[in-house]
Amino acid sequence: MYSEHENPVFSPWTPDGGGGPPCLWECEGLLYNHRWLELNVNFLKEVLTVGRVSSVLTHAVAGLRDQLDHNVAKGVQDDFQLCDKVVETRCMELPQFLATNQQSCTDFAWSK
Repeated sequence: MYSEHENPVFSPWTPDGGGGPPCLWECEGLLYNHRWLELNVNFLKEVLTVGRVSSVLTHAVAGLRDQLDHNVAKGVQDDFQLCDKVVETRCMELPQFLATNQQSCTDFAWSK
C-alpha cells in the first residue's frame, strides 16, 4: 500500500547497504519458467483480500503490543484505513503478476 520509497517496515535502499521493500513478484531461479504454478495463484486469489489483510494486520499489532516494532505495525494499521482501495487493487494485481512469465522484477509495476 506504500510507494517503494515510503514503506516504514523496510529501511530505505542505499547503494552500500541495500534495503528497501522486497519485489513481491520476483521469482528467484528458473523454477516454473519464472512464474507461479496455477494452483498456487488460484489459492492466492482466494485468500488475498482486503478483509484478510486487515485481519492479519490487526492480529500482528496485537501480537507486537509489548515489542519494539509495535509502533511501526500500529502506524501501518492506521495508514491502512486510508489506503484500502490501493490494497484492494494490489490484491488483484499480485496474482496476475505471479501468473505471468517474466524475466525480471522490473517487468511489472503497481498501477497505484
